[in-house]
Amino acid sequence: MNHAVEMDGMICRLLPASNPDACDRRRAWDEWLLQGGAEPVLRFIRFSNGTREDDDEILQETLQTGFEKVEGGQYEDRSLPFTAFLKGIARYKILEAARRGQRERPLEQADDSPAGETQKARERADLWKERECLRGALAALPARRALVLLLGEWGYDTHEIAALLRIRADLVRKEKSLALRHLRVHLAYLRPEPATEGRRRCSASRRLAEVRA
Repeated sequence: MNHAVEMDGMICRLLPASNPDACDRRRAWDEWLLQGGAEPVLRFIRFSNGTREDDDEILQETLQTGFEKVEGGQYEDRSLPFTAFLKGIARYKILEAARRGQRERPLEQADDSPAGETQKARERADLWKERECLRGALAALPARRALVLLLGEWGYDTHEIAALLRIRADLVRKEKSLALRHLRVHLAYLRPEPATEGRRRCSASRRLAEVRA
């Protein structure tokens, strides 16, 4: 049997609407995990997690919340791939971990000296300029093309984006390629000065995380 078809059948067994047997639903979760169903979600977490929270810990929280939502009937849109549904949960778990990390920052890491405050203000100004640079580039894109690019940065793969937007996978790849080409041209036009060694550059892949929030 095709692996994707097998996984789809297993996911159907997770849903109370299609499987009233609670014990079998739990067995289906175990089988889904053993078959590597959570691997794409873990890869997404490893790619996206910049917090001090352990990747596996975030995965466990994601799966627990996912289980509760599925049991509560909150996974109903069958056009949304199950892994995309879980990645959405994982993204919020990472944001929560980031907020916890900000609150728990050790006092010795704080630099309240005049020089430290000046440096922070300069860094905030530079970051604001780079965000506005990228925001302008994204705003110039057609809406669907910008969305394809952002979904890709959020960790959704080509087939998940195609399912979410209800378009073909080859069209997703084309939209992503055109979007990246546009960003390169637009950012080069806005920042035409030659790069010097050691100077921080405006990186689209790095700044998308800030713009998309």
